[in-house]
Amino acid sequence: MNDSTKAPGARIWSFGGRTPTAGGDTLRRQLRLAHHYYNKLVTLKLERLQDFRDARGELRDLTPLVERVDALTGRIDAIAKILASTRKKKKGVPVPVPPSIDVEALRAEQRALSQERKDLRGELARERKELNLLFAPGDEELRLRVCNAVLAAGFPPILKIDGSFERFAPAAVAQLRPAIVEEMLNEPQWSEAWKRHIRGDRGCLDASKQARAASGLTKGTYVLTEDAVAAAFRPNPMRKGDPEPRKHFGGTGRVGLQVPCLPVSALFDGTYQPLQIRWTDQERGRATARMAIERGPRGVIYVELPVLFHRELPPDGEVRWAWILVRRVGPHFEYRLQLTIRSREWELRPKGTGVVAIDLGWRKQDGSGTPNGLRVGYAIDDRGAAREFLVPQAVIDAQAKASALRGHADDHFNVALATVLQWAREHGELTTRIVLPVRAAPPHMDPHTPAPVTAPREPTETLRQVLTHAHLWKHKGKLAGLTLRLVEHVFADREQVSDLWGEWKRERLVGGLDLFDLPSVIWPWAAARGLTDEQRLTLYLDFWRRKNRHLYEWQTHLSTRARRRRDDLFAVWARELARQYDTIVVEDFDLRKFSKRKPKQEEDHGTAMRRTRATAAPGVLRDKLVAATGKRVKKVPCEYSTRECRRCHHVNSDWQDPAKLVQQCGGCGESWDQDENAAYILRDRWASGQSPAPEGAPKAPVKAKLKARRVTRDAVSLVPPAE
Repeated sequence: MNDSTKAPGARIWSFGGRTPTAGGDTLRRQLRLAHHYYNKLVTLKLERLQDFRDARGELRDLTPLVERVDALTGRIDAIAKILASTRKKKKGVPVPVPPSIDVEALRAEQRALSQERKDLRGELARERKELNLLFAPGDEELRLRVCNAVLAAGFPPILKIDGSFERFAPAAVAQLRPAIVEEMLNEPQWSEAWKRHIRGDRGCLDASKQARAASGLTKGTYVLTEDAVAAAFRPNPMRKGDPEPRKHFGGTGRVGLQVPCLPVSALFDGTYQPLQIRWTDQERGRATARMAIERGPRGVIYVELPVLFHRELPPDGEVRWAWILVRRVGPHFEYRLQLTIRSREWELRPKGTGVVAIDLGWRKQDGSGTPNGLRVGYAIDDRGAAREFLVPQAVIDAQAKASALRGHADDHFNVALATVLQWAREHGELTTRIVLPVRAAPPHMDPHTPAPVTAPREPTETLRQVLTHAHLWKHKGKLAGLTLRLVEHVFADREQVSDLWGEWKRERLVGGLDLFDLPSVIWPWAAARGLTDEQRLTLYLDFWRRKNRHLYEWQTHLSTRARRRRDDLFAVWARELARQYDTIVVEDFDLRKFSKRKPKQEEDHGTAMRRTRATAAPGVLRDKLVAATGKRVKKVPCEYSTRECRRCHHVNSDWQDPAKLVQQCGGCGESWDQDENAAYILRDRWASGQSPAPEGAPKAPVKAKLKARRVTRDAVSLVPPAE
């Protein structure tokens, strides 16, 4: 599947859908089976990976190095905890540091240990790489023998649209590879470690085939699942350690169908039975997609999904894949129909010419002399043309509004939880008499959605037992789940709660008031209607649950729309640059390490910094560039890119306010935009291949480093401070 979706000329078209009108239960069953199959494959691959590490350990024992790294990590974490305790505040006033703690000595020790751990990790990585190379000759020989056997057997290779070689058919490789593996295992020139490695591969492959046969999935769905497992095990700098099986089934995933080079026109004329699209309102782009997702004892089972086609499909395209994507957006599930289409026009489209360098980061623009928004990049091409990439202010405002809504929801939750705990203290005897059934709800169930009444034989617990650790609750779903249980226990009929909510809602709307209020307002209103103490508490919590759900949906809707608008904008920019230029130059630095630094100057602006960074998402823009251009994205070192003057190449280290956008060079006196200057430096470094750190260049002082990372209302530094 990877070859068909990532090859030139292949694109994924995504269309929004609604809840399936038919086959919804079958779709959920297939998603659950795919979840179990994913976990099984991950478990097998983890076992295979551990077996490979054991085989590698037979060649050279790396345990002492690993133990030294673990010991250093433990000591560094212990020092970090001690230093964190020295930064505590009580009512906004710093707590005095005990005399027994030497903060400066601990920081010096932490820096030394971190450098030592970094060196050890580099040594460990080099040792592992050398050991991995010892397995390369056998693997390469096996690959060559399999390729020759496939060609000798007369199996035709799979070709690209332009006629070039793409790959061999997996069925041919699977048919001929076992005999070649058995032959090489009997040859004496290969080491025992390599043979153990190959036996482990063979055992994992056999177990995977058995798991596939028992999965109950159709071919398209199990191939999608296997592709997800392969993606999980690819190197990822954002992940620590190995992938793990998914603990809970969340009702999300993909169910798909592999299509044999189907013309786009065949989707709508009904000639291909497994996948059909029928127009319901062609003028508005509304249609129903009918896809075969399961083979039962009575035949093929289809799912019908209402779809909105917001754009026309390419008439000359060929459909290679189709799948239904289900994902969680807030408390709801979102359905999408996605098609992989290949077109000769896209594959043979000419590339651009020239080079463009892009300085990525984030910097807020206040609108004074520049457009209002969030600058996420600045580009300079080889002809000197400049371009600024701005995220619109509307996206920033939407994310800020979503953050404010989350703050309101947190405030309501804190008040509601405090009210429950206060009521429990005042009615201690009543809390022991309120007995609630213990409901083991499925992990994917929405806690805001009422669950079916449990059977009387299930275990029970008192309200006091439920509230034992309530003061530690952080997740609103726990209080929402308790509210639903109280509603079932306290009220004889749920319709009574709904009627009271409707009456309260009408009165508040007539008065132009918010639909939620403090307990001091809701409780007297409930008492006037003859409700008991526990009924008043339950009614207040139910009102809070409805308000919390409303705020959650609102917040999720705003943040999702803003994120999608930003991602679409990034994709458009990436495609424009891919069509216009042949090479795109970006900085080679780790955005994660840059964003993790939190000097003391940032403590008062940490939330604003995180929100700004999440809105800008320079890593997403870089990923979009790579996806649009592939190997045409080149990386150059980022050291001194902001501080080195493009005219005289003087490295500035004594700026008074590094967060200021326009700076003056200390060497030649010229003033320039930091981001524009950085883009020029990156372009020139790529063109000349010069070293990014001029000989004898001074390092930026510590104060300048801290100021360069300071978050202000007007600007945020785009690149990490010079080292």
